[in-house]
Order: sequence, then C-alpha cells, then structure tokens
Amino acid sequence: MNAPQDTTPAAAPATAPSADKRMQRLLSYSTKNMIYSLVAVFALAFGVWALMPGDRGVQHQEANVVSVASYAQTQVDWPLYVPGELGADWTVTTVLFETLADQQTWRLGVVTPSDGYLALSVTDRAQDPWLEMALRDTAQLGEIPLDAPDGEHTWQQWAGNGTTALVLPAEGDRTTTAVVHGSATDAEMVEFVEQLEVFSE
Repeated sequence: MNAPQDTTPAAAPATAPSADKRMQRLLSYSTKNMIYSLVAVFALAFGVWALMPGDRGVQHQEANVVSVASYAQTQVDWPLYVPGELGADWTVTTVLFETLADQQTWRLGVVTPSDGYLALSVTDRAQDPWLEMALRDTAQLGEIPLDAPDGEHTWQQWAGNGTTALVLPAEGDRTTTAVVHGSATDAEMVEFVEQLEVFSE
C-alpha cells in the first residue's frame, strides 16, 4: 500500500520579499534623483534667464557725479558743468577728472533714452591738441543759440566721422571750452546741453 503523498504547496522562496523591497527602493531612489535633476535644470534655466536683459533693457550703473565734482572743484578755479533735471530714462554712467592732452579736463558720459551715448568734456584755455582729441576729426557746420549752462550762449555745431558735436568756445571772460559729442539724436543732444548747469555744492 502506497504512502499518502504530501500535496501541501511548496513555500515561496524566502528571498522574494527581499528582492521586491530592493526593487521598490531602487525605483524610489530613481524617482527622487529625477526630481532633483529637474529642479536643478529649472534653477539653472531661471538663472540664465535672470541674467539676460531680454525685453527688460540693459541696466546701466549710475555714476556718482557729486563726489567726483566735489574733488575736481578743489583742484581748479573754473566752473564744472553738470546735467540738472534730466529725466529718469537718462543715466550718467561716467564721471572723470583727468588730464587730456596735458590739460586738466572734466568729463562726463550719459546714456540717453534712445540708448545713445553723449560725452561732455570741459577744460580751461583749450589748446589745439585738446580740441583735436575732444572733437575727433569733426568739422564745424554752423551755430545754434542754446540757453545753457548759465544763460543763452551761441554753441557751434560740428559733425563728421559718424558723430555730431556741440561746442561752447571760450569767449570774453569765460575761458572754458565745453564739447558735447556722441551718437545720440540731435534732439537729445540739445536737451542735454540745455540741462547743463554750473556745479555747486
């Protein structure tokens, strides 16, 4: 007589649950890593976007006119011209007191609303080498009366070599010469000149 056979199902291998847990853990790590990677990519993309000017326009750093002018005023006995009531869309980007063609020179640069550039150079008893450097190979075309910097004066109009300039030459008791030149529109140049005033603390 045959012995009864054991029909109880064999137990599943003890390692199966352990393998499933490892797989779940790996999937969990992969998901987290993917999320972290996406966050890093988005952060990098945002950083690049934030550094690009795009439609927001180029941001120009405002120069400190008063501090440089205050120092320059202690070095010379002639008037320094500075812009007065320019609008918020004008930016003074450069202010210098330096030697140009062996002459002490007051220099100031601005960015205009049209993103053009204007430079003001002023010295006392201007000599030919200074004028040649300040006017950059331009030639006189005419004259225009402008109410600046301390009353109405006749400014000379110069142009050439891709630039235009307005010049206030020394005359009478005024021994200084002022030159405004740059790539801005004629209207902006006139507006800038008409806002010039003598610096006073």
